Amino acid sequence: QAIWNTAHGRPFQITLGEQSVLESHFSPALALFAPVYWLWSDIRVLAILQAALMSGAGLLIYWYLRDEQPWLGLAVYAAYLMHPALHQVYLSGFRRETLAILTTSLVLFFLLRRRYGWMLFWLAVTLLTKEDMGFTCFGVGLYLTALERRWKLGLPLAACGLAYVILIPYKVMPALAGGGSYAMAEAYFSYLGHSPGQMLRAALTQPSLWLHYLLQGARLRAVARFFLPSLGLFVLAPQIAAFLLPYMAYMLLSSSDALGLLGGWYPSVLLVFLFWAVALGARRLPLGWQKPAAGLLVGAGLACWAAFSQLWPGPNFQPALFQVTAHDQQV
Repeated sequence: QAIWNTAHGRPFQITLGEQSVLESHFSPALALFAPVYWLWSDIRVLAILQAALMSGAGLLIYWYLRDEQPWLGLAVYAAYLMHPALHQVYLSGFRRETLAILTTSLVLFFLLRRRYGWMLFWLAVTLLTKEDMGFTCFGVGLYLTALERRWKLGLPLAACGLAYVILIPYKVMPALAGGGSYAMAEAYFSYLGHSPGQMLRAALTQPSLWLHYLLQGARLRAVARFFLPSLGLFVLAPQIAAFLLPYMAYMLLSSSDALGLLGGWYPSVLLVFLFWAVALGARRLPLGWQKPAAGLLVGAGLACWAAFSQLWPGPNFQPALFQVTAHDQQV
C-alpha cells in the first residue's frame, strides 16, 4: 500500500494504524519500487520483482566464482536457492528487506573485488532499506580496517554504521512520527532498558537477562536448522561469517519468538552473509576436496528442502496458500 501510494503522489502513506510506513521502520528505499506500478498496477509485479531480487543476490556469488570455479559457484547458488529460509522469506509476502538482500550481496561483491566506489554506492542504498542495516556498514568498516588496512575508509564507515543503528531509530524515526519511542525496541528489548545506554549497561552487568532468551532450546534448534544446509563451510571464511554476528544477536536476544526463532522474513540478510561465507570457505578447501564438497552441499540443500521447507515437496507445504479464492479475486 505504501509503494502504491508513493506511485500516486502520496509518499509512504498507509491506512493500517500509522500515517506513514516510515513510522515503524526507516525504509525510504521503498520509493524505488514505486515506478513499477506505473508500468503495471498489479500486486503481482512486486511478487515477480521480489523473486528476481532474491535470486539475483545468489547469482552474484556464482558470478564472483565463475571465472576460476564455475561449478563450485553453481553448487553454492543451488544450495542458496534450496535453503528453506529463502522459501520462507519469499512466502512471507513482499518485505522491506527484499531490496537489502540484493544490495547487501552487491556490497560484498564489490568489497571483495576492491571496487570501493560501487561498494559505497550499494552500501548507501542498503542503509535506506531499514534502520538495522547499519550493522552491515559497521561490519564493512571493521573488515576494511582490520583486514585491508584501509583506516581512512574503514574507521569512518564503522563509526557511521554504529551511529546509524542508534540515531535513526532513537532520534530520526521518533521525529518523523511526531514523538514517542522506537516501537521495535520497546516491544522486543525493553527487558534490558529503554535507551541504548540502559540496554548496554544491563547486557554487561546482568547477562542472565539475555541468556534466558539466547539459550532457549527452540532458538538453538532454529539456529542449527539455519546453518545445517551450509555443512559448516562458512567457518572457513570467518571474515565474512562475522557479518552474521550482530544480526544473529539482534534476533536471538529479543523477547519476540518470531525474531528469536528466525521466523518469517527475518533471516533475509543472514542468508546473504551465510552463502558468501560458504562460497569463500569452500574455495579454501584443497582442490581435491572441492568437487566432493560441492556435491555434498547440493545434497544437503535438497535434504533440508525436503525436511523443512514450505515449498513442495517440503513437509510444511500448504497447498491452500497457492489457491486463488473468490476473496482473492475480489481483492
